[in-house]
Amino acid sequence: MASDRESLAALIEDLGEWCGTDGCAGIPRDADEIVAVVVKAGWRPAARVIETAAALDGLPADSVVLDPGGVAWQLDSEGHRWASACGGPRRVYVDGIDLPVTVLWQPEVSRG
Repeated sequence: MASDRESLAALIEDLGEWCGTDGCAGIPRDADEIVAVVVKAGWRPAARVIETAAALDGLPADSVVLDPGGVAWQLDSEGHRWASACGGPRRVYVDGIDLPVTVLWQPEVSRG
């Protein structure tokens, strides 16, 4: 399986293959245009991994992470406790979770 970097490089190489013999007419020359083409093709950055308690504490309320055991956790709306993402009456709340975690989702607004 190709790494994220190799996948992105392949997309950029594909842009170069469009070049042909006409001096690359039609190929975006501006970095923002190239990024737009690559993102439109489906490239996404690798998921963020958090390895320190300080970085974990910096996540905004309602963020969702995956712990080393494969359990998903969501930070409560006050940003103080973690709740198992299974929901329902079996939902478990804890004050801390094992590191490292992979960030699955986080809201745009950060804790102030």
